[in-house]
Amino acid sequence: MAAVGALALALTAACSSSKGTTTQTAQQSTWNTINTASVKDGGTVTVGIEKQLGDWNPEDASISADQIYPLDGVYYAGAFIAEPDGTMVLNSAAMASATLSGTSPQTVVYKINPSAVWSDGTPIDASDFVYNWLVNTGVDPNMLTAGPVGYNDIASIVGSDSGKTVTVTFSTAFPDWKSLFGVLLPAHIAAKHGYDASMTLAQLTADVKAENGASTSTGAVLQLENSFNYFSNTAPVVSSGPYVVSSAPSDGSSVTEAKNPKWYGSAAHLNTMVYKYIADASQEPTALQNGEIQVAYPQPETDLVTQVKGMGSSVKYQIAAGYTNEHFDFNLASPTLGGKTEAAQEAPDKLALRTAMLTATDRSAIIARTEGLFDPSAKPLNNRFFIPQQAGYTDDVTKYGLGAGNTSSAESILKKAGFTGVGTALKYPNGTAVPALTMRYTSGNALRQTECNLFASEMKQLGITVNVETTSSLGKSLTHVAGYDYDIIVFAWVATPFPSSGNYSIYVSGAGQNYANFTSAQVDSVYKQASVSFNTTTVNSDLSKIDGILSQDAVTLPLFQKDDMVAFDSNLGNVRINSTSQLFTYNVQDWGLLASSASPSS
Repeated sequence: MAAVGALALALTAACSSSKGTTTQTAQQSTWNTINTASVKDGGTVTVGIEKQLGDWNPEDASISADQIYPLDGVYYAGAFIAEPDGTMVLNSAAMASATLSGTSPQTVVYKINPSAVWSDGTPIDASDFVYNWLVNTGVDPNMLTAGPVGYNDIASIVGSDSGKTVTVTFSTAFPDWKSLFGVLLPAHIAAKHGYDASMTLAQLTADVKAENGASTSTGAVLQLENSFNYFSNTAPVVSSGPYVVSSAPSDGSSVTEAKNPKWYGSAAHLNTMVYKYIADASQEPTALQNGEIQVAYPQPETDLVTQVKGMGSSVKYQIAAGYTNEHFDFNLASPTLGGKTEAAQEAPDKLALRTAMLTATDRSAIIARTEGLFDPSAKPLNNRFFIPQQAGYTDDVTKYGLGAGNTSSAESILKKAGFTGVGTALKYPNGTAVPALTMRYTSGNALRQTECNLFASEMKQLGITVNVETTSSLGKSLTHVAGYDYDIIVFAWVATPFPSSGNYSIYVSGAGQNYANFTSAQVDSVYKQASVSFNTTTVNSDLSKIDGILSQDAVTLPLFQKDDMVAFDSNLGNVRINSTSQLFTYNVQDWGLLASSASPSS
């Protein structure tokens, strides 16, 4: 799911009082400023992280977003930053300006801060833009980037003024241009690990064809892959942000960051940032209370929220529902549920099976046992692109009967399609038994375990066996690595403020984040139209049409807006939730211990 503009997030902040912890509802004007405080310089803050720290490339689509994004903004700066309210603002530390200077052809001119350098003193310049363009174009299918959308519309990137002015010219209109270059990997480090600055898009394209036997390859693609994989497997050796990695044990247990001596922005306050892996999420409140960590970014669940609320004035917390979309996804490449081609996925028996399964799924019952236990306002989400507070939101789910927990309707769908053994041991119309299905969730996530168990129970009523299993690597599961693969999976998209381009790679055939392996010529055609339009009404209408197709094809089922949570020591100022993919460390340079005469606002 992705979102546009400023969102009406349900953001609450816990404020200390003499009687303990109270909760107040934040108004829209405070989303970007809640917990603002005067802070002093010095000190160390340790942040609890629920996933091991060993994957480092924020452009790598095989990496779970919440695993790397809390760190990437600290050392890989980009052109724009998503504020907590969803607005996109220029990263004024790194960029002097970014201007849409022409529309025929579309041209964007970036002016890089003359003082902006990497932590080793190398200037941040046009070469960094070129490298990040090349790895994101999608020309090389072996590089699992988040998707080429926007980048594959770029015709050229030209540097001037010693590389500090970057002119990007598009071959095709791309209205969401502010979504590009949100992260810049260092080209000069890539050059030490295979990348050659003389590489061109034409050469890389030719090399991909050559690898398929069309001609002789120059090896450029393999060199680019090597550099990209280096960033995935290696802790950053340079930084363009306020902190730089000083220690990263190979066991993924922690990352320690010191102040970047070459940082060109407003001086960071904390001397040291530590990110510590906590394997058991239920232990995060205890770690917070005993001072082992000072900030936690847990996936909220009932016992955890209750624990945090019971800590009184020593801890503050914020909970926000907005950009994060919890959902069930099918693997349509599974022969049980579809196949690798559109024809196989649209086969009447496979489509009926998927539709019946999602019709029998009771989202309200799932919410009541999970999110609703600590957020009484939680309700089913009925759109994959927008949340209810947005103008583009339409209900494209319930009108197709999905998510209502209607077992009798699901049985009718199966019987009408010719299935037998409904309610006992389901068989396809040809008499073949429907095999047991594997459903996965991230290990240690109690809420998702409950979601999966409820789903399995509902499917049993149809005569379908669902074996619920964990995965120790969501990225490996989503990319269908042997031993981690699935038929059904539950996870959440951490979205950007761009509904069209932010979802393109999820639903377009063969795109980098199309983990469901869904293929639809109709969706591809409508998305092609939506992706080039500057007319918001037209784009919203097209996205609603795609959303309806996804429901009719029973590809995925949105469950609810997943709450995000951040809890922190009450002596810290300027820590706040950010439900966009920028996440809560978007302003880490502002974090600090409260000045003696100051207390944070609420």
